[in-house]
Amino acid sequence: MNYKGYFAVLEYDKDHKSFVGRAVNTSDEIIFYGKSVDELQCNFAASVEAHLALCTRHGIVPSEPW
Repeated sequence: MNYKGYFAVLEYDKDHKSFVGRAVNTSDEIIFYGKSVDELQCNFAASVEAHLALCTRHGIVPSEPW
């Protein structure tokens, strides 16, 4: 899964019957959840956008994806 250069890997959480995703090409922690492909894509984009907005609000330079 890819959004704005950030790549994510997915794992299935059998206890919650959903997937958890993590951005893997950055030192920043970006995590998201979803039960369908559409939900995962939407939540990944929302998590990246929220992370970037939070960095901007606090004057932090986000780690660039590699």
